[in-house]
Amino acid sequence: MFDPVNQFIIVAGNSTSEDYAPAANDHAFAYAVDLDGNWKWGKFFYNVSYAVSTISGCQMDDNNNLVLLGQGDSMPVIMEMNTIDGTVLKFMSLEQIGSSDANVPWYMTYGGIHHDVSDEDDGLAYYYVSFIMKDYLQVLKVARDTQEIKWNYQYIYDATTDVYPNYKIPGFLHQDKNDRGSMYLIGRFASFASVIKFSKNNFNMDWKTEVRDKTSTSDMIQDTKMSEILSVVQPDNNDFLWCAGYAYRDNDIPSNRIAVVMKMDDDGDIKFVKQWGTYNVDPSTITKDDVARAINYDAGRKEIVVLMEVHSEGLRPDYEDYLL
Repeated sequence: MFDPVNQFIIVAGNSTSEDYAPAANDHAFAYAVDLDGNWKWGKFFYNVSYAVSTISGCQMDDNNNLVLLGQGDSMPVIMEMNTIDGTVLKFMSLEQIGSSDANVPWYMTYGGIHHDVSDEDDGLAYYYVSFIMKDYLQVLKVARDTQEIKWNYQYIYDATTDVYPNYKIPGFLHQDKNDRGSMYLIGRFASFASVIKFSKNNFNMDWKTEVRDKTSTSDMIQDTKMSEILSVVQPDNNDFLWCAGYAYRDNDIPSNRIAVVMKMDDDGDIKFVKQWGTYNVDPSTITKDDVARAINYDAGRKEIVVLMEVHSEGLRPDYEDYLL
C-alpha cells in the first residue's frame, strides 16, 4: 500500500521464516520503506504480547493511519497503526459469544476492512469488517472507541451439498466516493465474482450483482465470466467501479485461470467484461494461468492501469528481444 502523505510503501502479511523467531510457524509482519527503498520502520508479531499470526487486509483511513485486518489466537483482529513510525494505536479482537478453549469456531480473514473516522449520522468512528466464520460470511459495524457492535449480518449459501459453490471471499469493503452512506462488499459469493452495495446505517442491500451470463441455459456454475475480484478502483468524481481478477477455465474444478477486467456503474449494471488468456475447447488441456492482480487509475493520463501475472504466450513479451 502507498502512503501518499509520508511517501512510504507499506507491506504487511504473513511469514514462517525462522529469521525472526525461534520457530518456523505463522507470524504477521508490517514494514515501511521510502520511495528510494530506505527502511523506515518494521513490526514483527509473534505469540507474545500481540498474538498475530497473519495480516490479510489493509486500508489507509482519513487520518492517514493504517488499519489492518488479520488473525490472532485464531480469531479476527483489527489493528490501527501510525504510518510515521508503526506505533500500534488500537488493537481489537472479535470473538463469537459463548466461545471457549474447547469451543472455538474456525475463522478466515481476507481484505474486508474499512475505518470510517466520522460517521455521517453520529460523527463517531466505526470499523466495518468482513470475514468467514464457520462457513458463514460475517459483516460487522463496530464502534472504534467502545467496541460496541452496531449491527452484524451473516450470509450463507447452502442450496447444494457441493462445497465449491459455497465458497465466499469478502475481498474488500469499499466506500462509495459519491455517497458517504453507502459501501460496497466486493469479492466472491456462491462461486461468482460479486459486488454488493449496502447502507452503512443498517446493511440494507441496495443491490447485488454476480458477474455471470444469466441468459445461458447451461450449467450455472460454468456461466461465470469472473470468478473472483482481486482489486478495485473508483476514480474521483466517477460513477464507475473498475475491477480486476480472474475466471477459472473450469469452474467445477478450479485450476488454471483467465485474466479479467470488469467495469460496472454504481447501480450495479455491468458495462463490459474483458478477458485475456489462451482458450481451448477442453479446459483441462490448458496449463496457462493468467490473473489480473491489481488495477488503478492514472489521473494525470486519465487511464486505467492493470497489473497482470501472465503465462500465455500472447500476453508476454518476446524474451528473445531482451537477450544480450
